[in-house]
Amino acid sequence: MKQPTSLKVIAGINILASVIGFCSVFYILWDGWRTLGYVVSEAIPYLIFAFVVSSLVFLSSIVMLEGKSWGRTLYIVIGCLFVAIGFIDGGYADKDAIRSLIKLCILGFFLYRPIINEYFKSSKIKNAQSN
Repeated sequence: MKQPTSLKVIAGINILASVIGFCSVFYILWDGWRTLGYVVSEAIPYLIFAFVVSSLVFLSSIVMLEGKSWGRTLYIVIGCLFVAIGFIDGGYADKDAIRSLIKLCILGFFLYRPIINEYFKSSKIKNAQSN
């Protein structure tokens, strides 16, 4: 079965966002070094977290494009973590947390539509037959 367009768009946006995340981590390190002459040690755990999350989003998007269903599950789990962290950190009135929740619901809707479910099922059958 051909890849659904919505899956390509979602995965493409996620790949672009994760590449921007990678670049921002390195930019923050470089900018801190350039302006201060050293890297602020308090920022390191946050940068490591951003790098790991960007790597997981990149991995989930690539895996989704390969037809593996666990990629979308990983993406939804990461999204749920971000929503939970947003609500814990900023409370229920935090606009970023609410935006993240709405985005997660919309992308979750598109990632679990019947046409995408069929795509993942046919990819699973195709992969099982080739092995």
